[in-house]
Order: sequence, then C-alpha cells, then structure tokens
Amino acid sequence: MSSNSSSPSAHDLHILLKGHTDGGIQQLADRLISPNPTPHLAHLSTGTSAYTWCLLDTFILAGLFACDVQIESHPPSAAAPLSISLIDDTLTANPDFVVSFPLTCDENGTHFTEAFCPYANLFPTIKHYHHWAPRQPRPTVPISVGHAHSIAADFAMDIRAHKNSCERADVLPLAIASH
Repeated sequence: MSSNSSSPSAHDLHILLKGHTDGGIQQLADRLISPNPTPHLAHLSTGTSAYTWCLLDTFILAGLFACDVQIESHPPSAAAPLSISLIDDTLTANPDFVVSFPLTCDENGTHFTEAFCPYANLFPTIKHYHHWAPRQPRPTVPISVGHAHSIAADFAMDIRAHKNSCERADVLPLAIASH
C-alpha cells in the first residue's frame, strides 16, 4: 500500500493491476466483465446488466461509463445477495457492509481475475469478513463501501484521463448478463 497511508487508494489499485489495464477504456471494460455469472452483478443506468469479476469492478465499470449502477453482490458462502446503489453520485448501502481489499496480486503472471478479484468481496458485517479473511491465501483489509467506491471511482477517473482522451467509452462490451 501507499507509504503515506495505511488505507488502500486508487494508486494501490494501479500498482496491483499493473499490466492488466493496458489498452483503451473499452478494452478495460471488456476485461471487467465476465461472460458467465459471478457473485457480482451490475445493473447500469444505460439499461445493461453485466456480471463482473469482483465488487470493485462493478464500481469501476460505472466510473468508466459515467453512469449510475445498482449492484447485487453475493458474499462468499451466502445465498442471498447484498444490494448497493450509486444513483446521481449518491451511494446507498447498509452502513454495516464491509468490502475486502486485496493487498497483493500474483507477480507470476496470473490474470487479475484469479489473483485479485476472488478476494475483493462484499460482506454484510465486519464479523463476516473476519470469519472469511483468515482462511484466504491472500492478505486483505476491510474497508467501507464508501471507501471502496472512492478507490474505484478515482481509478476509473485516472483511466479515463490518461487513456486516449479522444476515445469514447459509450459503447458497452458484448459480454452482457441475460435476465
């Protein structure tokens, strides 16, 4: 993590995902979407619903396309999804919800969908996170949903600002969830 903070930031996300964000905005968006169902479903205000590899991806996707999002995320070992919404820049989530933020990503070339995403999840409470975290092969820290959104939004803004400024990100990827 950043040397000036004990809390993760968008900079940390850039470092952890280095090499996986090459290409344009559309190419990154394509990488965030799973062709198969996952625990994380983003209902974008564009009318598209897409499964993403992790909770952070749902926020990043909304940031890349500058749209509102309704999120359904199944915590590990849970049957019912938890819901979050980001409408008109207002984040709505149960204040007890906690997000796990991975502190490492495989340096051996493993794709981020295997090395990072399985460890970025939503939990109903800190107690649920603390029950899950010690059994994982990668270290994580618990952060609030607001902090997770802030990290993802800053990351998406950085990508939008630093990628080809002429590139348009208004066409959604083809890997769309069917309802």
